[in-house]
Amino acid sequence: LTACRPGKKVRIALECAGAAALVFMILAVQFGIRTIPDIRDYVMEMPTLPAMLYGTGLFVLITSLCGERETKSGVVSRLSTAAFGVYALHVLFLDIALGTFFPYTVFHEQHPLPYILILFLLVYGASLLAAILLMKIKGVRKLVRG
Repeated sequence: LTACRPGKKVRIALECAGAAALVFMILAVQFGIRTIPDIRDYVMEMPTLPAMLYGTGLFVLITSLCGERETKSGVVSRLSTAAFGVYALHVLFLDIALGTFFPYTVFHEQHPLPYILILFLLVYGASLLAAILLMKIKGVRKLVRG
């Protein structure tokens, strides 16, 4: 993995791009949604430029802050093992949650924080549980672990 790490200048550029994309995404959704309702789809869904910059920049930022550290914590180890499964499955659970029982209209536009927190807990929890259960199946284990 160290051979794939970008150099310092590239890392800083990616971190800045990620931060700029994050700010853009937040502002575009909060202020632009009233005039352009479909902008949420453009800034939040893959594969759009802001979402890719945000994801890449955030990944590089987290890796540069704590990617070199090792831990002996069993919880962190299990969560790390299930991370790819959670990543792969979260889209399914997000679509289910948004399409059936938790659409954006549930919360008023003025209160996005509780909506995002609750949605995160539901989607992450369901994805993590599904990934852990799938890792118990011998043939599927390697697919879920990445």
